Amino acid sequence: MGGRYASEDPVVPQLTASTDAGQPVVLDPGRDYIVGRDPQSCNVVVDDRRVSRRHAVLRVAADGWELVDTGSVNGTYVRGQRVNRVVVGGGIEVILGDPDDGGRLRLSPVVEATELVPAASQSQQPYAPPQPPGSQPGHGGPPPGGPGHGPGHGPAAGHGAPVAPPPPPPPGAGGPPPWANIVPGPMADPRPSVDRRPSVVMQIPVRTLRIGRALDNDLVLTDLMVSRHHSELRTTPGGRHEIADLGSHNGTYVNGVPVERQILGPNDIVGIGHATFRLDGNELREFIDTGEVSLHINGLEVKAGDRTLLHDVSFPIGERTLLAVVGTSGAGKSTLLKALTGSLPVSRGNVLYDGRDMFAQFAELRQRIGLVPQDDILHKQLTVRQALRYAARLRFPEDTEKSERARRVEEVIADLGLTERAELPIHKLSGGQRKRVSVAVELLTKPSLLYLDEPTSGLDVGSAGDLMDNLRNLADDGRTVITVLHDLDSAEVCDRLLVLVTGGYVAYYGPPGEALAYFGKENWRDAFKMLNREDGTALAQRFRASEPHARYVESGLAPAGAPQPQAERPQVKPPKPQSWGSQLATLSRRYLSVIASDKKYLALLLAAPILLGALCRAIPGKFVGEPGQNQDILTKLLVLFVISGLMGSATAVNELIKERAIYQRERSAGLSVSAYLCSKLLVLGLIATLQGVALTAVAVIGYELPDKGVVMSPTIVEVGIAVVLSAVAAMALGLVISALVSTPELTMPLLVVIAIVQVVLCGALFPLTGALVIEQISWIAPARWAFSAAAGSVDVLQQMPDKGDKPDPLWKSEPRVWYTNIAILGGQIVVYATIAMMLLRRLDPKVGGRKGR
Repeated sequence: MGGRYASEDPVVPQLTASTDAGQPVVLDPGRDYIVGRDPQSCNVVVDDRRVSRRHAVLRVAADGWELVDTGSVNGTYVRGQRVNRVVVGGGIEVILGDPDDGGRLRLSPVVEATELVPAASQSQQPYAPPQPPGSQPGHGGPPPGGPGHGPGHGPAAGHGAPVAPPPPPPPGAGGPPPWANIVPGPMADPRPSVDRRPSVVMQIPVRTLRIGRALDNDLVLTDLMVSRHHSELRTTPGGRHEIADLGSHNGTYVNGVPVERQILGPNDIVGIGHATFRLDGNELREFIDTGEVSLHINGLEVKAGDRTLLHDVSFPIGERTLLAVVGTSGAGKSTLLKALTGSLPVSRGNVLYDGRDMFAQFAELRQRIGLVPQDDILHKQLTVRQALRYAARLRFPEDTEKSERARRVEEVIADLGLTERAELPIHKLSGGQRKRVSVAVELLTKPSLLYLDEPTSGLDVGSAGDLMDNLRNLADDGRTVITVLHDLDSAEVCDRLLVLVTGGYVAYYGPPGEALAYFGKENWRDAFKMLNREDGTALAQRFRASEPHARYVESGLAPAGAPQPQAERPQVKPPKPQSWGSQLATLSRRYLSVIASDKKYLALLLAAPILLGALCRAIPGKFVGEPGQNQDILTKLLVLFVISGLMGSATAVNELIKERAIYQRERSAGLSVSAYLCSKLLVLGLIATLQGVALTAVAVIGYELPDKGVVMSPTIVEVGIAVVLSAVAAMALGLVISALVSTPELTMPLLVVIAIVQVVLCGALFPLTGALVIEQISWIAPARWAFSAAAGSVDVLQQMPDKGDKPDPLWKSEPRVWYTNIAILGGQIVVYATIAMMLLRRLDPKVGGRKGR
């Protein structure tokens, strides 16, 4: 066997191959073994119709036992990714025929042997296994400090073979807690040292290696955050290597910074989706992000003006850890969460995400962070499945297939126990179930870090306990979960507890079960009385001098000296997974679904123009009378345009403020401000148009009107245009109010103010011409121009018995004047929409992590 070990080589162990259906088979290293579903021709039989008759071959190669796909129809998969060759190493599970539920084949060496490290990996440091759950409080082992790891991959034939690392050996029982064994690393270096073992080591081709989600790429990443054809690694004529983005939706990053193309150096880290790559000579090493990451917070300080909100906050968080943050009122719990998620700049200190400077590389690492705010990030009129499907459309690349999104949605529904409630409207769920749906939205993109702000707030004891059990399971499955809590009973299932006190000081960090003993109290009620009474500085100094600080903080954080203030970094906008047009279409469809799902609101929208049009019709008077004798025409027009403006404003005034939490979270995930606002304008504009047409029809049809309007006939068309534009402009003004206010309670008083302003400034109650200041103020009121356009259409100046000394020039029945009124109404719509967008942009988080002084 050229290039393989001889059968008598004592280094190569026997191999055990086992399936779900049959007895384990022991294989000697002296021959090749066929794997497939045909019992007549295969040495290892996998009984599954999706497995080919002769699917793969097991044999010994230069780097040990290998499994090679022999051209199967449905493929061979490792960790959900299609592969052509995989090295068994210390043991591996392979799935044949289907990545989810295909035939399982478990391969492991029979006896201990000298470890067969591939030549490509010999320079790597030993694999540092994470501590298993339950070994000690806190499931994290030594902080890896390696590059982030992406979900799976599978290089196509011809460009190298994936090398699957052996699974970590079980740790020995007993011994000191894992945190005592953490080997500190340098805190100032933003580039990670590679001490995780790469999941794939492959030779770089002479020219180009294409990377993406589609199966026709040279390196396949089965990560929905990756575009179908994402980027290319190219070899230049001078022998250097260049990474080039292929117009991907989520971007290609070098050392955390988005790039279009860049020459790579030996220490550069390339980020694509959840995967990271590093060059080593002519080899490309990929590191799998299983979610098992560490987080080191060192000397974090946050200031607001002259006030310091967080003082020198330092603590390490290991892999698979569930951390609860509790504290007194004003202790900075939410401030800490905002700082760690990049939505609030810090004054000094740093945060290391698996050894990488999170603030310096936030543009890339933000994609690995999930945040569940205190307010539900859900449209409660939608069903659970609808809400998740719309969220998936917005967060995954535009080229993601509908079936791919649907599969991921069903996965998170099942993971959080929501299958039986998937078709229920969210408003019919319990508080705990709604919070689980909010968590499900964040889990769609498989974040490694999950933050939650008081998720148990407002829940009963049972629901809070169920939710904390869910979070415990999420951490055990391979995530780092950080949650702010107000209920200390919920912290029992956590690995670590961080106690903050007023002023943003750390009073304790360690296992929850040791906290009360540290404070010398029997219950949390007495402990919090003491924490509220004592000075925060003294409590922080006491903790820094304590044994828990040495054991749980110092052992996990390297001494880095006093944290230095950092220069302000340029803000990097989040990538847009979808194009502007695709976001607009998705947001508009979702908004229409929300409205259609609320039957009562929909009925009100339909009934309002009919009922109010009937009211307008009931007012005595007519639109056309004897010249100089029509006393009622101004009243009829006034009521018509007050109603149209009120309807337009009322439909919009709550729309942005009620979705504030949803908008801010989606904005941080790449939502376009203009696409979001335009979806509101499009749907609300359609509603305002239909309501304006219905109002005009009910209020005006049947009345005598001039045979011809100013520029078109019949006259009712001109009146209808003015009514519709009045409603749409008032709607845009309502969006300004909705973007401006901080709470929904403020919208109703402001709606009343808008209605009164429209009445006063439309020009029907008193002459505005020549009234200094008030005339100029009236220009901002949509009713001023809409009323004037309609007044010209029905020729008010001819019918009025008293035109006054200065007839309003905007009421003239002249084409130039009518077009001016209509154009200004259109301009108001644009201006108010622009103001609303500017107000929305002020809500953007100050990303970039650090602020200068």
